[in-house]
Amino acid sequence: MEKNIKKIIVFAPNKKFFGHIILQLPFYSLLKELYPKAIIIIYSPVKEIALVKKFKLCHNVVHYRKGIKEFSLLPKLFSEKADLIINIRPYSLLIQLLILLTPRAYKLGYHSAAGSKLVYHKSIKYDTKIYKADLYVNLIKQLKKIEQPYSFIQNLKNDSSLNFDNMNKYICVFPGGGEGEHKKWGIDHFISLSKNILKIFDFLKIVFILGPSEESYKEIINKELPENSYYILSSPSLNDIANVSQFSLVNIANDCGPAHIAQMCDNNYIGIWGWEKQHPVCRILEWTRISNFSLHIIAERNMSIKTISPERVLNIVRGIVLGKIG
Repeated sequence: MEKNIKKIIVFAPNKKFFGHIILQLPFYSLLKELYPKAIIIIYSPVKEIALVKKFKLCHNVVHYRKGIKEFSLLPKLFSEKADLIINIRPYSLLIQLLILLTPRAYKLGYHSAAGSKLVYHKSIKYDTKIYKADLYVNLIKQLKKIEQPYSFIQNLKNDSSLNFDNMNKYICVFPGGGEGEHKKWGIDHFISLSKNILKIFDFLKIVFILGPSEESYKEIINKELPENSYYILSSPSLNDIANVSQFSLVNIANDCGPAHIAQMCDNNYIGIWGWEKQHPVCRILEWTRISNFSLHIIAERNMSIKTISPERVLNIVRGIVLGKIG
């Protein structure tokens, strides 16, 4: 697209989960790299999108209420006089109508069962078999060929105060899960796994990445694991998560927000999945990054994530560690 772009509007998804916001960060980072002088404005119904502005990847955020009141956005969209509108909220017919009625701008988005090619100048299929971070970036690729979709993650790694590359070798674990217990393998399982790892590889340390909801895990970790065999990073910055993840021998997680940073670091990753309230085989394609570095352990069909034994995970960890340390 050769048009001179001075103002860009992005309609963001309406999901407030931390992981969903993280998955959008490479998109905004690349958009800013592609149009460094353009004003980027995000329209979003969730306040959590402020994380994008915190990283200076947009200039402003316009919050609106979902539903019929979205029609009130039309005069504002007219007055913005945007050169480019990108819609990464594909299932809102009302938002698509607003975009269709907005003059002047070049329009980019997804077509799907709930979306029409007629709305956009250019569109691609909204494919739930593609990792969401890549799916968002694929829209930008319609404007210009992009070689490195995760440059934002590299920027995170370069701006961390931690020096984990100078520490003893370690394994990083992510026991969180903001959507509920059905996604959590359980701190007891992570503790049991950690003990078994330390028995085999006594030179390793375990790094626990804990969010605000996992503060109670500290007491359990301190009680169960030997002193000096672990580190606890409590509510670390995204920069520090990226730093620690890139040097870990392997990152182990159930489905949670911070684990998306680890997955984008192109390092060994083990994802743990159950069947409760979800179809993990389908969700893995959309919510985890499939790469040469990633492995996924799934519970027996229709069984809870908590039925996966630490020994099953340990067997894979042992192979990865032996392969990396010789």
